[in-house]
Amino acid sequence: MISWVPLDRLDQRTAKIRETLLSIPTDRLDPLFFEKIRRDFSEGRPAFVFDTGIRLVNNPQTWALDVSFVDVEDNIQQIDALLAYFESQKLRGISLRNLQELERRFSELESFRQYLHREGCFLYCDVVDVQRGSQALESVDKRIGDIERRLKSILRGQIFIPEEIYETIGGLATHCPEILRFILPELHALGNLTEKSPFFHKQSPAAI
Repeated sequence: MISWVPLDRLDQRTAKIRETLLSIPTDRLDPLFFEKIRRDFSEGRPAFVFDTGIRLVNNPQTWALDVSFVDVEDNIQQIDALLAYFESQKLRGISLRNLQELERRFSELESFRQYLHREGCFLYCDVVDVQRGSQALESVDKRIGDIERRLKSILRGQIFIPEEIYETIGGLATHCPEILRFILPELHALGNLTEKSPFFHKQSPAAI
């Protein structure tokens, strides 16, 4: 939840997570709630603690439970800033760290949006919108949808460069599989393109 947060933003992030945790309606932590989590895991998708943004992922490699916090406002702002940078760069010139950050933030936003479509928006929408019900959900959905459409437009423009298409798709398959699935679902079957492409800047694990 906070391992990647810069020190100057740590207090703000911690306070937001604490506020979110305190907003969880404990009376709704019933067998049906846990059954929904079990169902989400069995279907291979992240689960959420209602629409608070607390995200649970059953890690298939480690069998551990990965817990994160989806801050919609922060994710939209940071993706917007990354896309502004990506517009002026070729993918081969973008650092692995920036690619991984874009993948993480996109994956969080997209999975949260899908959850809202399935279960509705109550706690989160009450906070961000004075309106209730479907109109509040439409407002949140539109903001996430707008940033996703921009991401798709920019990255598709980067991918379809004839002399670079293979390496670009290979790089996305390796480092941004969720983004590749979103922008080119018809090519996501090429998931065997997982060998690291030489055009990515090599970084030490500490730099990632």
